[in-house]
Amino acid sequence: MKKRLFAVFSAMSIVLCSVNILISCNESTGLDNTETSISEVVGNEQVSNDILTLASNNTSDYYIVRSDMDDGVEKEAAVKLRNTLDEKTGASFGITTDWEKNEVYECEIIVGSTEREKTENVEIDRIALGKNGFIIKAVDKKIFICGGSDEGTVLGVNYFIDTFASDETSTLTIPANYEYVQYQEYDIKSLTICGNDISQYTIVYDNDNFKESAELLQSSVYEKTGKMLNISEKDAFGGDKSILISSDSPEKNGVHYVTVKDGSLIFSTSAETGMTACVSAFISEYMSDAFGSYNISEGFIYATLGDYITIKAPK
Repeated sequence: MKKRLFAVFSAMSIVLCSVNILISCNESTGLDNTETSISEVVGNEQVSNDILTLASNNTSDYYIVRSDMDDGVEKEAAVKLRNTLDEKTGASFGITTDWEKNEVYECEIIVGSTEREKTENVEIDRIALGKNGFIIKAVDKKIFICGGSDEGTVLGVNYFIDTFASDETSTLTIPANYEYVQYQEYDIKSLTICGNDISQYTIVYDNDNFKESAELLQSSVYEKTGKMLNISEKDAFGGDKSILISSDSPEKNGVHYVTVKDGSLIFSTSAETGMTACVSAFISEYMSDAFGSYNISEGFIYATLGDYITIKAPK
């Protein structure tokens, strides 16, 4: 029993001495342990847990991953990234696709839209990014470079190269929690109807033949404002703010007619060219070259008869 007690007291003494030494060191140097990054020593190399090492001593464990379904722009972006990293670091980065039978690697740089977003539980909000927007995000040992569109992914890859691999280096690292988001700048900063933001509105159609026209308007509004409006059939719509693509024809033949009535923007046509031409004419007149802020007020009228007569009220 005396030997056991002696062993316990000896162990406690060692621990207390160690604590005293640590406290003494902190007091003499003024260091704050809570702000010191955690690191470990492997051989003669200090490896920080706060960085991801993409290449070191002309070698790399990283693979570039692209969609198996894409043979276009995002494939070219992935190949460009691999070739550039190889050239700048002297390492050999692997390249593969997200095909389900291909191996999934611990260290990956994922380029564009792939199945990795599902398997790694990573959400990319491409609508919020916009066509030319992109995100670069590190998740564990994987790095996602994704755009709101193919064009955005290309911009993201170029940004990554310019930021991390513009110069030749045998060691390439990025912060382990790195995240950079660049949203698209839209031409129309604010588009309102009777003072209400366009995002509050739903595009409603009352004829199945007008669905294509509704999608054209939806796409144009998104491209100019970044707001993706919902589309609904009239019978299924229960809201109070609508952009109505109506089968009610104007009294005059051959007319495209757009107006705001009771807070709703209404498209109608009696022209043989049809509703798509009506929507296209409005987009060309009011959205294609528009910049800044714009409000479509109550009483607004835009009417065009063929290629000859156009009426606007108020001016």
